[in-house]
Amino acid sequence: MNTDEIIIKTERVPIDINYRGTRYIGEAIPVPASCRDGICHDLEIVLNGNSMGMIHLTLNGWRIEYMENRTFADLIGEEIMLWYK
Repeated sequence: MNTDEIIIKTERVPIDINYRGTRYIGEAIPVPASCRDGICHDLEIVLNGNSMGMIHLTLNGWRIEYMENRTFADLIGEEIMLWYK
């Protein structure tokens, strides 16, 4: 693992999405212990100044704890994955 890879894994991921007519701006804060193969699988989500909880990359896609709305989680997850590319 090179030094650049470590920096990328632990940087905060900027989030800027629109969902159901509302713009959400914030960041995803990686949990360093969850980072594998250049991607963090657990991140704390803060949008519009509010904590949305933890988002997890699972075998079945992205999930946010205590949130049933999978579409919103997938939208945030897509933004995270675009940043990692």
